[in-house]
Amino acid sequence: MPEQLDHRLSGLREWLGAAVSQPDLDVVLGRARARRTRRRVQLATVLVVVAATATVPILRVPAVAPVGDRSPMWVEETYQIAVGDAPRLYALRLQCLAPRCQMDLRAAPDGKTWEARPTPVRDREATTDYRPVVTPLRGDLLVADSMSLTTLPRRFFSTDSGRTWSEVAAQIKGSQPRIQPGTVLEARCVGHELEACVTRVTVTDLGSGERRFLTGQPNLYDISAQRVPAGDGNWWISGTLPGSTTWVTSVTRDNGATWETAELAPVPGVVSGVEVSGWGSTMYAVLRMRTGPSYVQRSNDDGRSWTRLGTVPDTPTAGPLVVGRDGSLLAVTHAGRRFRWSPGMPDFAPDAAGPEIDSVRWTRSGYLATIPGQTRQARLSADGIGWQDVRAG
Repeated sequence: MPEQLDHRLSGLREWLGAAVSQPDLDVVLGRARARRTRRRVQLATVLVVVAATATVPILRVPAVAPVGDRSPMWVEETYQIAVGDAPRLYALRLQCLAPRCQMDLRAAPDGKTWEARPTPVRDREATTDYRPVVTPLRGDLLVADSMSLTTLPRRFFSTDSGRTWSEVAAQIKGSQPRIQPGTVLEARCVGHELEACVTRVTVTDLGSGERRFLTGQPNLYDISAQRVPAGDGNWWISGTLPGSTTWVTSVTRDNGATWETAELAPVPGVVSGVEVSGWGSTMYAVLRMRTGPSYVQRSNDDGRSWTRLGTVPDTPTAGPLVVGRDGSLLAVTHAGRRFRWSPGMPDFAPDAAGPEIDSVRWTRSGYLATIPGQTRQARLSADGIGWQDVRAG
């Protein structure tokens, strides 16, 4: 890994320096402390970016425009559409002209009429490496995470649908024994060094907007937490058993009081992640591989056991399976291809008649998908069958 390579190269440089001349001990210790601090900041920032951007579709159109004989400048316009409790919608526009960005936040409480909202961070504080992410919670509650590769993360909290904001701690503070309905789950990497980093499940406290460790969570590694309840109303996480490469799912049906863990059926290759979706007691898990196709498994007993169902060819899937209320399954791959399975079919087959979408996320109001080539429009489906166009205001 790059961090591990950097660590080894840093050690080699120090050894060679010591072989030439013995430096002062205080200097060596000071450099070591500075190096550890940089790693913590970089690791925490990268993980926040990865975890947060996995939750909302980002619609991005970059363009390069040289100006005279000066250095080229570029404009990047990003629309982030976030879905809260139906029918609430939010849209954050970030338009950058190097090295500064302008932001515009809008909300549609009724899902139709867009209203301007103040942004939690002023435009003059945003640079081209800045990536804000807005996450709806229950009702009118919102959190916004300020992410940059050059600054420490910041978090903001709103209790009135983004009309006003207050800054809260971005770090994890304390613990919480239960999952509050309307919060979000996250898998956060904890530990002072990359080699000692362990993923643990956190929740966002609805009273303060701060993250808390969830007590009583399963003892798993490589945890992936699904941010909102699946279609069956339950909270799902996945990971590997300690000291093993066996992937499992774990579900709580009582908001974190108890968890039930079940092993997934073995598949060839290296699994990079698992997502669960479905309605009622029939659930589906898509196992994304580091390379190659994805594998789909089915549970007819609400995640207590899993059996193989089929294979999605092409590159790994971009998001969870779209499970229709009619029992059909739709998979979208990172290559932009769509595959469908229906009861009675032997396996997934190319789908040319389905909705034109290229990335899917599960939200509190159903499936949200981006549209190829569209900069400010997405599609929303409450049942996995019919799709409604959503245009950022």
